[in-house]
Amino acid sequence: MMFNSRVIRTKPLHAFCVIVTCTVILGLISNELMFKEKVIEERPPNRTLYYSLLFRDVHSLNFTSPTIHNESDVIVIVCTRPGDITIRNAIRRTWANPLLSESVQNRSVSIVFLIVHTSLVTVQIFAAYRLIAANYPDKYVLKVDSDVVLLLDKINAHLEEPEERSIMCYVHQSAYPVRETGSKWYIPESSYPEEYLPDYCSGPTYLMTPAALTALMEVVWEAKVFEVEDAFFTGVLARLAGVRIRKQRGFWDRLVCFIYIYLISQLKNESAMRSCTSLKFSPFT
Repeated sequence: MMFNSRVIRTKPLHAFCVIVTCTVILGLISNELMFKEKVIEERPPNRTLYYSLLFRDVHSLNFTSPTIHNESDVIVIVCTRPGDITIRNAIRRTWANPLLSESVQNRSVSIVFLIVHTSLVTVQIFAAYRLIAANYPDKYVLKVDSDVVLLLDKINAHLEEPEERSIMCYVHQSAYPVRETGSKWYIPESSYPEEYLPDYCSGPTYLMTPAALTALMEVVWEAKVFEVEDAFFTGVLARLAGVRIRKQRGFWDRLVCFIYIYLISQLKNESAMRSCTSLKFSPFT
């Protein structure tokens, strides 16, 4: 009877051990599957190209056909897609036309068209910034998209001191990084694991002082690149470099024609560009 009793008492113990073992195994399998799924789902940026630019001789970098005037205070980088020939020509005939802008005519601004590809925007803009920081360290940089109309004659009066580390723009605050791989604003956790992005500039338009650009280029080694260029340069790198992001009245993130310095819009035709370029006076000046 004692033998039978001892056997009966061990059955629950064996059952408990089996349950625990199965639970642990299932947990390990589940974790492994989740890890594999996460790795498969991530769409990493082109880090190879980015790091090749980091180590490349800066003097080997160049714009396709830039005209950077020595007397210019501001370099305007217009980001445009390869097929947007009509838009580039419309810009040349409207707000970048020397007949319509004194700043273009007297060369206080230099305009450069940067042909960018959707998946390489961050890398291509980085190459442009590195070139400018090395060869034109005393110039301000105004980055714009091709669907933006600038009132160039209003810019110089609002430039901050060149030694100030600041970027003027419309500011995004407390934004979540997008984790959906299909989104063009996708940021993988392997590049940026934090829950919130730092405050950063709205990508269509922002204006950097010479000191700000220099500071950004000094910390590019410290961050993992991702494809959302505005959040990367003016958010992550700016925070690392101690660059101040300043909200500037007149930097809009929607279609308006109440212009202070310039207009952000969804302009896709020349007539719309001409109508906004003709607005020479701001209600705020």
